[in-house]
Amino acid sequence: MTIKKNALTVDTQEFVSRVKHKYNLDVNVILGGTILDQKSGNKIALEILRDETYHAMCDYDENLVKYLSIRNRSRKREFVAWQQVYSYIAWMHGHSKLDIGKSLMKGHATIISSIKKVQYAIDGFNPYLLERYRYLTNYYLTHVGDITKNTERQDNA
Repeated sequence: MTIKKNALTVDTQEFVSRVKHKYNLDVNVILGGTILDQKSGNKIALEILRDETYHAMCDYDENLVKYLSIRNRSRKREFVAWQQVYSYIAWMHGHSKLDIGKSLMKGHATIISSIKKVQYAIDGFNPYLLERYRYLTNYYLTHVGDITKNTERQDNA
């Protein structure tokens, strides 16, 4: 068993190295698991969305690296906008507001407010938030995979 694990580790590291060198992309490999949420079987796990949101935020603005996590309690606009966009996308992908709140250490009401603010931004009322929403959506598409196409979901908070 140890020999198989060592060989698997070497093969995985070589694969990651080849992709990094050839395409200049970082690769996250999950072994023995799945990108799907274990409860539903058809959603991208919140932890992956949350971690990728942090990476997107840091790519977008290097000054935001100081926060160390998207779970920070900061109330700075440039940081909170990323939490709001993450909340909206996770909700549109089918995660509950309660689970999203737990993943950010926020309450249910904060998540409801975040989702509404991003909806208003998409309608054109907040260009600042809309810019971050578009950036994060594109980041997910290139780093995580397809996100939900369900644009008809209604809020029944």
